[in-house]
Amino acid sequence: MGYFILGESLFHKYPTRDYYFDLGSNISFLSGRYLKLKISEPLKFEIACPAEDHPGHYFSGTVPVVSPNFIELLQHASIDNFQLFPAVLTNSKINKEWSGFFAFNVIGLINAANKEHSKGAILMGGSDDEGVPALIDYEKLVIDPGKVKGAYMFRELSSPELLIFDDRIEDYIKKHRPPEGWGITVTKLESISSQ
Repeated sequence: MGYFILGESLFHKYPTRDYYFDLGSNISFLSGRYLKLKISEPLKFEIACPAEDHPGHYFSGTVPVVSPNFIELLQHASIDNFQLFPAVLTNSKINKEWSGFFAFNVIGLINAANKEHSKGAILMGGSDDEGVPALIDYEKLVIDPGKVKGAYMFRELSSPELLIFDDRIEDYIKKHRPPEGWGITVTKLESISSQ
């Protein structure tokens, strides 16, 4: 059993960069928690995509955005620990919008790192007494499969910007690849059980 980090490709032509809404200080799409977010209209994200092109399927960031194709991929793989909020991608310079996208919240924050075998720099210290983990910028992240407890998709507690999948999902990614590609990167992770 293995794991991988799913990321937005740095070679992706049209990453989202700006959004036009205020979530407030208590809402985080990287918290791994269920969000009590009520919206009356789709969330708007700026993208520099030309009118004749497809913007992409997966956009990382503080508010990740996904296409309907990406959601279908997750459903084919029986993954359902996420919330969706309607989103629109817009290129305001050419007055073009792409509807049907979703702000994507993954529910599941797991302390899955094998601390003994992982390497990284501490960005912010934590407190064991208060149950607050240190935030770590991993040079090498090793997953302890015993801590994952069968989850197919989750965020790492000590580095919540990382979206991690069980590698059994990789087949679904390959089989359901759209003609324009997913616009993603897959970074394989080592897995070692703790002693």
